[in-house]
Amino acid sequence: MARPLRIQYQGAAYHITCRGIRRDAIFFADRDRLAFIRKMNETAARFSFVLFGYCLMPNHYHLFLQTPLANLSEGLHYLNTAYANWLKHKRRLVGHVFQGRFKSILVEEESYAVNLSLYIHLNPCRAGLIKRPEEYSWSSCRDYLGLRDLQTPALRPDRVLTDFGADEMEARVRYRTALIERRHMADPLRDSFRGLALGGPRFIDMVRRIVRGEAQERDLREISARDRGACRAVSPAQVFEAVAAATGCSVPEILAKKRGQLWRPMGMYLVKKLCAIGLRKAGELWGVDYAVISFNARRFAAARESDAKLDALLDSIETRIARLSEASSPAPSPPRREAGGEILNLKT
Repeated sequence: MARPLRIQYQGAAYHITCRGIRRDAIFFADRDRLAFIRKMNETAARFSFVLFGYCLMPNHYHLFLQTPLANLSEGLHYLNTAYANWLKHKRRLVGHVFQGRFKSILVEEESYAVNLSLYIHLNPCRAGLIKRPEEYSWSSCRDYLGLRDLQTPALRPDRVLTDFGADEMEARVRYRTALIERRHMADPLRDSFRGLALGGPRFIDMVRRIVRGEAQERDLREISARDRGACRAVSPAQVFEAVAAATGCSVPEILAKKRGQLWRPMGMYLVKKLCAIGLRKAGELWGVDYAVISFNARRFAAARESDAKLDALLDSIETRIARLSEASSPAPSPPRREAGGEILNLKT
């Protein structure tokens, strides 16, 4: 049987699952889970992954992550191999630890991040391991609710929590309420397109065209760059450089607080969308709270949708940023075919 197609591009978001061989346990004690989290942290740092959520179950794990460098397969191979070797050595196991390759579903992050994070965090409740998701130590739920310091430096709860409000404490309360209200929610992944992608009609149409080899350069830019999904291997300095070059404004004008000025909210929108620095770091650039960044970015995104000229300008700026990022980063791997399957690496 042919292996499933994997689509890889800069900024792609995925739901990942991987099970133990014959559905056997892959975690036997807390030290095993701690070792996996250490390996997960190493993987995120080595491959520049951004994590939106995770859950370690007795015989499988869930990850919700983003790949700024179009390197999903390389990163997951590293993680699974590193943990499997550690587990076999510590437990004196023989043979395979995981049941074949990991399963990945491409996700339209903007539309499905909230439901997917809730579903992942509710896994231990559905399995009868605990009554309330915040009781489970081996998921990112407690990080979301502020019940402990972050266990994973690459975890970005704020990317989901901002959908529940600009105030951090209020957003956490609302997220906890959503966990209670959606305790019996249906699996959002059941609506995925051929088990390959989860998203709205436009997103799925893009995926169909990529699979058929019909996607054009603009299509690939849109699927990887629109609504938070852009290449995040870029710096704020590259964003400011591109905005200044395209508009004739200066970097101080982008950072200045001035009523009616376009460049400041444009800069916030692009930094939030394209850079992997998090909202708090973005706020420090302008000397404001992270909620101001989120508010201005959302308002500017709405303005873009209703203004064709502004949309065209931003499209040209994002293209310029992609070129700056490409010039300062290693070239992405070319498309390659695996035995019995195919991976498409899309240069955006």
